[in-house]
Amino acid sequence: MFRTLLACITVFVASLAHAEVIELDGTIKSLDHDSRAISIVRKTPKGQKVLDLEVAKNAGDIDSLKVGDKISFAYNPDAEIVTKIEKGLSKEAASDVKALQGEWKNTYTEEGGKRLEPADLRRINRTLLIKGDSLRMERVLNDKFGFHEGEFRIDPDKRLFDLEEPSGLIWVGIYELRGDKLKLCYRVFKKGTPPKERPAEFSGIGENAPLNYEYKRVNE
Repeated sequence: MFRTLLACITVFVASLAHAEVIELDGTIKSLDHDSRAISIVRKTPKGQKVLDLEVAKNAGDIDSLKVGDKISFAYNPDAEIVTKIEKGLSKEAASDVKALQGEWKNTYTEEGGKRLEPADLRRINRTLLIKGDSLRMERVLNDKFGFHEGEFRIDPDKRLFDLEEPSGLIWVGIYELRGDKLKLCYRVFKKGTPPKERPAEFSGIGENAPLNYEYKRVNE
């Protein structure tokens, strides 16, 4: 009986060793670090699909991962176990992230429900610097230099972006990238307070209007 059990275990282990491993991209829907259970949302031609899987102990560091992270992973569909996992971007997101890199100068602004005049744009001198997954915005207000910066995350399929500053300020917005021209339209709120609604269109005119900016790439 022992030999039979040992033979079955050997066959099972061998089958896992030769089982097909699939490499995919996805977004974390839920994650339990203690039990190493994970739910991953994937976009398919037929719509979204959720994979509920276990993460192998040698698959990689999952302590730094959180809900909403885009990841690359490999998994065994027979055993429903992730054999390799790492934080990363989809090919589409990576393409947009690459195109967004660099310095941008503000050319058009709608703030406080109205359009700023060209003289105000020159005085404020608003610029963006996007490097990796970080964004830094610099400007001059009331003759004082100031800046905002944080982790910059995008959804290239829906043209959405989020930015979270270390101070707890959160930006929720939409973006449009066409060659050397970039549009950002967003609302800002403080973490822990009721979230603001993400803009649906590029307009900062009117009551309760979001912030709406246009930028041009600074060619080095």
